[in-house]
Amino acid sequence: DRITDLTDHMGADGKLAWDVPAGNWTILRLGHTCTGAMNAPSPASGRGLECDKLSKEALESHFGPLMGKLIAEAGPRAGKTLVATHIDSWENGSQNWTPRFREEFQRLRGYDPIPFLPVMTGRVVESLEVSERFLWDLRQTIADLLNENYAGHLAALAHQHGMRLTIEAYGDTTCDNLAYAGRADEPMGEFWSWPGFGAGGTLVEMSSAAHVYGKPVVGAEAFTAGDGERWLYHPGSIKAMGDWAFCLGINRFVFHRYALQPWPQV
Repeated sequence: DRITDLTDHMGADGKLAWDVPAGNWTILRLGHTCTGAMNAPSPASGRGLECDKLSKEALESHFGPLMGKLIAEAGPRAGKTLVATHIDSWENGSQNWTPRFREEFQRLRGYDPIPFLPVMTGRVVESLEVSERFLWDLRQTIADLLNENYAGHLAALAHQHGMRLTIEAYGDTTCDNLAYAGRADEPMGEFWSWPGFGAGGTLVEMSSAAHVYGKPVVGAEAFTAGDGERWLYHPGSIKAMGDWAFCLGINRFVFHRYALQPWPQV
């Protein structure tokens, strides 16, 4: 089978003008668009589309209006009291393209992906072996771009302001969690007090990443609870969970949330 790029035969009006050679042809029109994934959970005023995780430019357009405003408001306290920015566990679905993906793929893999794009539709190009090899390269490129242009670049932006980056580097990610965590100053896991001892695997995973990449501090989103807990726990009842997390390598607790009622008479 022969693959022919017909891009140059496509007019501005979207019509294809091509003198078709003899034979049987399947014409594919491929494009890219936003996945439609929205940030969550968030208040209505903060709802919007997730940023492109494979593009430095997209990250900067996200960082400036969000963290940039907080840093400006903090002024000289940025890096002192405002000490870190954070990526929570991956819960926003997958992504397999970005506007500069072709150039980035050529830079990282050394060949043009365009002739192999039909493989992304489930077709075989040249051979099954070649097609599987392309899919491996495709996934590796996505992982590389996420680590370089998202996690790595966010760490660099944080460092410019004297801050550090923490990442809960797991979930439905499109990369190697270990390498993803390695871009953080502090890898973070999580554990839940309700149901008890939940998400313990993330503690082992992030402790392992810290060990591999020489990160001295390993955090954990700590003692998170759902509505089933109903305010029945107190510090003594969750001490065993804290000890368990310490034993799995965690040395910094980041409390997920707490409620403050400073006026008990109200």
